[in-house]
Formats: sequence, C-alpha cells, structure tokens
Amino acid sequence: MGIICDEDRIRTLRRSFRCLKRGVFPSASIDEFTFGREAELSFIGQQLEAAVSGLSRHVFVEGTYGLGKSHMLKAIEAMALRRGFAVAWVTLDGQNHACNHPTRYFHSLLESLRVLDSPTRGLASLVREWLRSEKRDSIDSWATVATSSWLNFSVTQCGRNLNTLGTC
Repeated sequence: MGIICDEDRIRTLRRSFRCLKRGVFPSASIDEFTFGREAELSFIGQQLEAAVSGLSRHVFVEGTYGLGKSHMLKAIEAMALRRGFAVAWVTLDGQNHACNHPTRYFHSLLESLRVLDSPTRGLASLVREWLRSEKRDSIDSWATVATSSWLNFSVTQCGRNLNTLGTC
C-alpha cells in the first residue's frame, strides 16, 4: 500500500528538498523549521499590529555569524505576508547598496517587492498583474483620486493599454 500525494504536494516537497540541499529553508514552510523564537516572533507580531494601526517602529536584527539572522528575517517576512503586508528584501552592503545612498537601493527594493499569493515579484509586475485582474477597477479609482497627476496618468494609461502593458 503506497502513499498517495497530489501533484501540488509532490511539487512542494521537491521544491523543499531542493532548498534544503542548498542549505536554506523553504520559504513556504519556514514556520515549520523555526524553533525557539516564540518571544522574538511575538514581539514582531506586536510591531506589525502597531504598524496596522499607524504606528511606526524600527526593529534591528543583529547577532554573530551563524546565529540565524537570515532565517529570522525570512520567518518575519512570512509573518508579514500572511498579515497582508507587502515585503521587500534588500541587502545593504556599504558599497552597491549603502544606507546613506537610498537611490542606490531603491531600485532593488522595488524589484524585490512581494505580496501574498502572487507569483510575481517587483512593483511593475505586480501592477501589471493587478491591472489584468478583478482589482483593476479599484486600482484605477485609487490612481484617479489619491495620487498626483503623473502617477494617475501612468497607471490609468497602463490600464487602458493592456496590449502595451510591458512598456508602461
């Protein structure tokens, strides 16, 4: 008697094994690989709730090599996505993406932007996806009412010209 798995489950397991072979945890199941960080994740959850209510705080994650900083950031990323936040991953390295030169990392920030349940990454790809979906009318309304004229024109033109959307 064999184990029966559907194709999606098999695909997910294969992706997970590939990640583990590279020494990283699969982002889709990061919570299942996160242990002993309940206090930190609870604190982050409180900070996310505060952000929803309009408060803004900075949280720094620091530690020595191998302590699990990147893993913790991936767990925070998954938590934020589940709570409806858009997330982006940018590495500040002091040269190409120095903290004192935001224009150097702004492009990376826009290109790595993600939202839950979207297969695409990056602001341009997300807007294209949204304009092709049922969210089109709400995005068009937002662009018309809530934004400056240059963005309003750009978003509404892209929405009207779906055939040339790749050039928006």
